Amino acid sequence: MKKLFVTALILFSFISLQAQRNPMSIGVNAEVSIPLGDFSNIASMGFGLNGKFIYGLSDVFETTGSIGFISWTRDVPTITEVIEASVDGSFTSIPIMAGIRYYFPQRNLMPYATAELGLQIFTTSDYTITISKIDTKYTGATDVNFGFAFGGGAVYEVSKGFKIDGNLKYNVISAESSLAHLTLQVGVLFGIN
Repeated sequence: MKKLFVTALILFSFISLQAQRNPMSIGVNAEVSIPLGDFSNIASMGFGLNGKFIYGLSDVFETTGSIGFISWTRDVPTITEVIEASVDGSFTSIPIMAGIRYYFPQRNLMPYATAELGLQIFTTSDYTITISKIDTKYTGATDVNFGFAFGGGAVYEVSKGFKIDGNLKYNVISAESSLAHLTLQVGVLFGIN
């Protein structure tokens, strides 16, 4: 009985030390996405949400896992001022990413650099292009693509276990032609130790 009690006490102590040394947190971010390059020719500003899990490896390194949803409305370039053109439909992406953060420790405000990679489930909805009142219909598609992102941000500790998180990232979806977009995320993190 004593051996079982001592083993349980050692195991509990080890788990407690690990939890203190490697804090975990979950969070949610609101997101604004600005299409870049060729993607900006066919899509307008997008909006989304992102859920995040963070596990601390040390005082300056954390691993991250996230899943999100972003939606952009379809945009059509102006053909001429005489010919009227319009388009409906949208693009959506479900990014499933894993990454790291490196912190530059300060007091309550902690800036960081981040890099992520993972999968992007990218969907083009069915859409119709109307030029001079003539409709042409197109069928959408869903593809799973590799994606990566890098950028920086900062975490502000409001109180123990509650933080505000914001970042700016450059994202690339490696489809037939790479789709790049800039995201600004702002949200909250809750400690789960």
